[in-house]
Amino acid sequence: MRNSSMGGMGRNRTSGKDGSGPSGQCVCVKCNYTSPKRRGAPCMDEKCPHCGAVLLRKDGTHYKKAVNK
Repeated sequence: MRNSSMGGMGRNRTSGKDGSGPSGQCVCVKCNYTSPKRRGAPCMDEKCPHCGAVLLRKDGTHYKKAVNK
């Protein structure tokens, strides 16, 4: 049953995901390599071609946590 008070919140809002959409940048927080995000492929599934670290979506939750360390 749909909760009418949640109408218009957009896709993925009830699942806890941020719904950032298909665009953006994938960034390596170790060597600052950047690449365009590929639609349908999470940045965390990609490895940096320079140092081998996992890429993070720029301004995403994991990116913010890594930068603030």
